[in-house]
Amino acid sequence: MGFDVVPQNEEINFLIQLYDDRRDKNTLFSAVGTYFDNNIVKNNVLYALFLQLNVDLKKSFPFDLDLQSSNLFKPNYIPFIISLDKYYEYINLFNVEFKNKFGFSTKDFVVFISALTLHALYSFEKYHCYRYALLQRAYTVYDDKNALLDGICEIATSLYSKKFGYLPKDLNLYINKIFKYLTCERNAPRDISLWTRGPRKIFYPIDNNRGIIDYSGMLSVLETLMLPLSRLDGEAGNKRSIHFENETNDLVKKTFGLDCYWIGQKKINNGKGEEREIDSSFFIREFLFLLECKSVNVSFAFDMGDKRALEFRKEKIKRAFDELNDKVDFIVKNRKCLSYPIPQNIKYIIPIVVSPFAEYIWEKSDNLFISENLPRVLTPNELGEIKEFKDLSFLINKPFTTILPD
Repeated sequence: MGFDVVPQNEEINFLIQLYDDRRDKNTLFSAVGTYFDNNIVKNNVLYALFLQLNVDLKKSFPFDLDLQSSNLFKPNYIPFIISLDKYYEYINLFNVEFKNKFGFSTKDFVVFISALTLHALYSFEKYHCYRYALLQRAYTVYDDKNALLDGICEIATSLYSKKFGYLPKDLNLYINKIFKYLTCERNAPRDISLWTRGPRKIFYPIDNNRGIIDYSGMLSVLETLMLPLSRLDGEAGNKRSIHFENETNDLVKKTFGLDCYWIGQKKINNGKGEEREIDSSFFIREFLFLLECKSVNVSFAFDMGDKRALEFRKEKIKRAFDELNDKVDFIVKNRKCLSYPIPQNIKYIIPIVVSPFAEYIWEKSDNLFISENLPRVLTPNELGEIKEFKDLSFLINKPFTTILPD
């Protein structure tokens, strides 16, 4: 079976490069159709450590942990800490399915990962040899499995109580069960799925008591563990979509402020039995931005570049634009009798599709681009770029802009 090869031209080169450049806007669960912020904020309790490859050794790191020190070196890996509090909120939507599949709860899992992270950070700060090994190899060696598990259990007990306000029965049992699940057993089948790229492991035994902890695989564990569950359609898909709308609205309020927020996840009606649902919205001066949230998971076929999968996502986006146009028409026709009146100063409506995944834009046209490099199908992380335009008057003559009549 061959592939359709499209001759490259200036437009295609631009679109491919744009797609590649925007992929860093994807987050941990973009591929499964949702979004959440992993940045650490005050009151976070749950964390995960991961090591990112230091490409071309461009970044330096303070070996003695003194940020003012000139004692810097360029390690093979750079450590990052992310918050798991939002991650937990999402995976807990699937707690029943999660526990049925793995035999431990979402709470048990995030507490285990956080305890392992804090255990590593303690050694990272205290022991130079441990720190060097982690920065250069992204893995460390444990010499006593029982001592490691005892240390994780001790930290997990404190974390569980602090985060959830109680301690479950048999926490030690679940800690051991999760450790076993995340261990690459020597004689176990390596049933890695091309679809989910999992299951990914962290622990690799050397003998009965010693082993390796591979922190470079932490993010992959967090992602691949949930792919089979959160990629489901039906009720699971509804949970995913609602979660994405919730997170997008929270981000819009945070980015543009409550004073510039119209409505979200609400239905507007005209008093005549007709209504439309608005996923989210915000306004900047006289411009009202109407958002349609589309939560579409990324299939294995899409990752492979299958033409039908590409067309499927394209049609989903085009239908989202059609839905937006219908809502804009509804607002224009019923402006004076809407159940949620739009601000009086609004003169223009700009419809935008929001996807958790940086979508491939299929053509370079005015109808698909807000500006030269900012498409009209945005990830949540790109919404803030609209705020950076000092003057939005260039939007008035765009083909997708609706001018409200006086």
